[in-house]
Amino acid sequence: MKKRLKKRAVIFIAAVLTLFLLYFVGHTERYRVRHEVLKLAAAAGITKQDIGFQLYDVTKNKYIYSLNKNNKFAIASINKIFTASTILYYMAPDFTFSTVVASVKPDKKGMVNGPLYIIGSGDPLFSYQNMDDLVSKMYATGIKKIKGDIILDNTLFKPKRMDEGTLSTVSTSPALVNLNLAQLKRSSLKGKPIYIDPYGCMETLVNEPQLVNVPVYPENISAHIESPVDYYMCVLKYALAGKKIKFSGKIRLGVYEHKEPVLFNVDSNSVRTVLNYMLKESSNLVAEQMLQVVAAYKVPSEKEHELKLVDGFLTNMIGVNEEDLALSDASGLSYQTKATPSAIIRTLNSMYKNNNYDFLNALPVSGIDGTLKDFTNYKIKGKIKAKTGTLLDSGVRGLAGYIEAGHDVYSFVLIVNSPNSRDMSFYEQDLLEKIVSILEN
Repeated sequence: MKKRLKKRAVIFIAAVLTLFLLYFVGHTERYRVRHEVLKLAAAAGITKQDIGFQLYDVTKNKYIYSLNKNNKFAIASINKIFTASTILYYMAPDFTFSTVVASVKPDKKGMVNGPLYIIGSGDPLFSYQNMDDLVSKMYATGIKKIKGDIILDNTLFKPKRMDEGTLSTVSTSPALVNLNLAQLKRSSLKGKPIYIDPYGCMETLVNEPQLVNVPVYPENISAHIESPVDYYMCVLKYALAGKKIKFSGKIRLGVYEHKEPVLFNVDSNSVRTVLNYMLKESSNLVAEQMLQVVAAYKVPSEKEHELKLVDGFLTNMIGVNEEDLALSDASGLSYQTKATPSAIIRTLNSMYKNNNYDFLNALPVSGIDGTLKDFTNYKIKGKIKAKTGTLLDSGVRGLAGYIEAGHDVYSFVLIVNSPNSRDMSFYEQDLLEKIVSILEN
């Protein structure tokens, strides 16, 4: 009897000590993380109320530390986490964009009698190569001449423009090419560097503002396209000439009414490829266009109200509180797009727990690729997958994603809304290094 009591006493004491140790370690962990976050804020001249932070152990399902977790902050491109998760809810990662070409079949001489229709697929990554593939397939189908117009159907969704006149200008369009960027090649005129569009679709640009007083002029620069659909049609015209396919009419806009049979489809990019680019390169154009694509393909009733899809998915499927969101775009370009750290953490936790590898693998990896490529400190290289967010003119800086430390995975979000936010870049890597060290020890 005494032996049993003694054994039970030993077990009880061991359990108490274990619980105390776990509490002590957890409390110490929380205190140390809090200390590092507040130290960063002080060093960057950021007041406590201007910083939102949350750290959560996804593996053990417990909070480590949070600061202002229920306050709404402008989140910049962190918003793409919400957009990407919504896209993956509605569209299969393997879905591939396909441009449709419709007309009567060419005759024995390769003549198409009547209009030829091209239906824009909405692929935001449609490239010069994809255009060449399209025209090559025309030629392979036997088309040598088109007696009539080439009609481009650009009605999948309504094109829109954001941040017009700035370096962040976004112009969506069902038919676009090369991310709405013309690749200009360097030439010269009377000793002055000039840049010429090899397709002849844009006017020659002389001394671009960003190139004034540059000691070494690059071979190529990119210029934003004012009208994506006009550029698409011009590049198409150039590609047709390259294959010596003639047409007697014009290339113009119109609507395909399914009177002519489909001749062929040309596949371009998958949703997986597009999302990978969107998150790793933080493309505003891709984010805005992809949400329009989701509405057009999957929920046509919301074609002009695509942000409702994000709100609905986050509140109904993820469990985010409606009052934690104030989304005004898909990309985070607007300062009015705001969310709480809690909403971001809840979304990250859901994507991780549901093993959404297409989302997880599309995030930039520290020291490896995307917008985290420069996070090269050896203690954090390869251990962080996260989305950055920056609106320097509006004082927004942030980072949200996952940390792998020891045997656990942690979700985290760090957001600053302050005029001093641009100084954050000097401290972010140091903070992450300290947090990784704390979590590993």
